[in-house]
Amino acid sequence: MALHLVLAVIPDPRACLLEVERVLKPGGRVVVFDKFLADGKRPPLWRRAGNALARAVATDINRRLGDIVAVTKLQPFHDEDAGFGGFLRIVLLRK
Repeated sequence: MALHLVLAVIPDPRACLLEVERVLKPGGRVVVFDKFLADGKRPPLWRRAGNALARAVATDINRRLGDIVAVTKLQPFHDEDAGFGGFLRIVLLRK
């Protein structure tokens, strides 16, 4: 299963991942490609200012995947920079 630029635009990304968890078979995997802020990091000024505009249009560039995944039993097992200095991430999750 793949979530390509989904979790930053939907109103409730936690509900989305809970549904993914529900339909995945044990050991199933999901690929997440999206823009996430690194867990534990404060967004720089440009990102905070840009997020005000981005959210008005349709996306939240300051979401943290760790906060979203925390409500599930899904486990990240791969996380890589997908461009723009880590602004985009590819993360693999396993049930």
